[in-house]
Amino acid sequence: MNNAELKKESIFIGLSALILILITLILSDGYSPVAGFWWSLTNEMSLFDIAIGCEEKLVWQQVQDCPDGIKLLVKTKYVLALLGLISIFGLGQFLGIFPSVRGKRQPSPTL
Repeated sequence: MNNAELKKESIFIGLSALILILITLILSDGYSPVAGFWWSLTNEMSLFDIAIGCEEKLVWQQVQDCPDGIKLLVKTKYVLALLGLISIFGLGQFLGIFPSVRGKRQPSPTL
């Protein structure tokens, strides 16, 4: 794989990760303007907070009771951490530190 193709691939990976970071922040729930962005990100913001078959959380309860249901919670900070690692990989690939994702291409055999 030549250098120009590697640069194109790394730019694509980096831009894709940055676009997905923006989409993640837009779709996240739980932002508190009073507390600020960093506090909300570390404590409250979630991408998915789905509770199927669970009771509603009461005001005085800290944790939602879910004995017979399923609760799925994906925190925004973990998704952003993963996308940040992907963007760092794209930058490292652009600088020539990491190899291509596609690997070395083998020439196709001619019949």
